[in-house]
This record gives sequence, structure tokens and C-alpha cells, in this order.
Amino acid sequence: MQRCSVTDSRHVAKIGDAPADLLEGANADCGLVIGVTNGSSSREQLSVLPHDYLIGSVAELPVLLGL
Repeated sequence: MQRCSVTDSRHVAKIGDAPADLLEGANADCGLVIGVTNGSSSREQLSVLPHDYLIGSVAELPVLLGL
């Protein structure tokens, strides 16, 4: 955040494939917490944790983010 001069964590998207990633995003009050289910954890494992979206692959990010 500091490198990009972002001071408000609500302007940050936390994206990861592990339970710790989703928990970190939630604890940091990130604006978006996105779980990726084709990595180290399954959809079932991530679905019980705080998240805004679960996606199957990072290839889905541009569409999800409207890019």
C-alpha cells in the first residue's frame, strides 16, 4: 500500500488461494477479498471463510474487476 501511496485499505483487493489470504484481507478491512480455488485450497475450504468472491482462476480477474 505504501509503495502505491494507498492509505485506505478499502481501496485494496486481497487475492489469494489460501485460507490465510482471505483472513488477512478480512482482518485488514480490504475493499475486496477474492479467493482463487485452483491453487492450494478448494472452493469448499475457502467458501467458509470471509470473502467477496470466489473464482476458479486468476484469468477471471479482468472480467470480475471490469477491466
